[in-house]
Order: sequence, then C-alpha cells, then structure tokens
Amino acid sequence: MARKIMLIILFLIPSLVEGQDFQSRQKDRRMILSLGTGFSRYLGDLEPKLSFKETHLNLNSGLQYRLFPHFLLRGEIVHYSISGNDNNAPQESGRQERNLSFRSRNWEVNFSVLITLFPVNHRFYLRKPINPYFFTGIGGTHFNPKANYQDKWHTLQPLETEGIKYNRTTTVIPIGAGLKIKVHPYLNISSEIGYRYVYTDYLDDVSSTYPGVEYFQENQLAGALSDRGPELNLSPAPKGKVRGNSITENNSFFSNYKDSYLLFQVKIEYFIPAGFKWKKDFNRKAQGTKKRLTY
Repeated sequence: MARKIMLIILFLIPSLVEGQDFQSRQKDRRMILSLGTGFSRYLGDLEPKLSFKETHLNLNSGLQYRLFPHFLLRGEIVHYSISGNDNNAPQESGRQERNLSFRSRNWEVNFSVLITLFPVNHRFYLRKPINPYFFTGIGGTHFNPKANYQDKWHTLQPLETEGIKYNRTTTVIPIGAGLKIKVHPYLNISSEIGYRYVYTDYLDDVSSTYPGVEYFQENQLAGALSDRGPELNLSPAPKGKVRGNSITENNSFFSNYKDSYLLFQVKIEYFIPAGFKWKKDFNRKAQGTKKRLTY
C-alpha cells in the first residue's frame, strides 16, 4: 500500500512542477504540500525498551504555511500502526508470564509550529540546500487496541479488561526535529523524528491492576483477555495484582508514565504556487499535450 502511494506521488509531482509558467514561478509560494511515509514505534507497558521487533509503517500528508522566515504552521494527518508483546521481553523481567499483547491501527491529526534554523523568505527558490528544524504543537489520536485469542482478533476497549472503560480518542503533544533538503527550486525531501506524549495509558489496553476472576463471571472472553497467565498453566491473578507499569521493571523510564510513540517520517514537499487552481492547470496541460499530438 505504502509503495503504491509513493509511486503515485512520484508520478504526480513532476507534472505539477512542469505545469507552471515562468511568471508564476517567480511569485512567492507560502503553502507547502507534503506527502510521505515512515516508521512508527510504540513505547509503553508491553514494550518499554526500544527495539525493531514491533516497528510498523505509517503514512502521512499535510500542509504547511510560512508565517515568517523562520516560522511555519503545519497541519497533518497520519495513519500509523503500533503493537507490543510480552513474549519479546527478557525472562528476568517477569513479563513473559503476564503473556499480554496487542496491535492497534490508529489515526492522528496534529497542528504544529516549525522553527527553521535558516530563514526562507519570498525568494524561496534561493533557500539553503539543507535546513534543520524543530517542531511542537498539539493534536489528537484515535486508537483501537486488539488482541489475538484463539486465532481471532478482538477489540479490547469494550471488554473492560481492567474494569475501566476508557476513551479511544485522546490528546497528543508532538515534539521533534528534522531536516529539509532542497532537491529542486520547488521541491524538498524532508526527514524527521517525532515523539508523541499521549494523555492516556491505554494505547495498549494495559495500565493498572487485575480486576480478579469474579469480575468476569458473566463475560468469559473478557476474563480470558484480561488475564492470559492461565494459557501458560499459571494460576489466575488475584484482584488488585499489578497488571501494568511493566510489572517488575520498576526502574524503567516508562514504568510510571503514560504510553507514547515515536514516528520517523520521510516526506516530499512541494511549494504550491499562489492562486494555484488544480482543475484549470491540469486542463491547460492536457490541452497542450493534445495539440502537440495532433500536430
């Protein structure tokens, strides 16, 4: 899927660049369209340490507006996946016995301020070939953790595996840094890494304690997905036993913090001409092509 989208992007961008007349190219271009892909990585109770075992692709698109030479406003939509699995933990951590896992395919919308090291003014085509930047802002994410049980994926939030019904939409704070690399007067390739602080500890459906066997007397599926120790022939967890906070990893940076995730992204950025009209410009280009063919 990501490969197909990138091929479409690579096909369309040259057409947009070539379809401008000389006069329009000299006008200031404050708006920037970006499209890209990259990797997403979850940090939380089921995967507190960085590794490549639970890394997934993300897709992103956005618009930037140059407010001042060093400042840009950006809005983005990101589709990303995250997952975690206690089976990846070292034996001494005690997490393998907990035997929990999840995956989640999520959406994020964010609005950020970008601060560039070098200025970009109305003569944008003379900008520096490499321009580092930092960003921060605010956004929201919609998540949907699921677990595989008996060869079927089950949505966890409605099951209340910890006796709590949390909201699957929450606020995120993006913060990060990147590089804009000029590859054409109207094109950049940018790469960035961003950390998302999330205002929930339930991205992975794991946070606090076991409700106990009695809580799930009327819902055996919820009970089975709340306590998966019995799948390893372990005794059921008593009510109040710690389920989250990385179990015995009390010295972990993430043991007493909310969940979070990282996004590494590579993007193509196109400087949109002022007053650009998609339909008009594409029709003009198509008519010009038709005339050349008939000649």
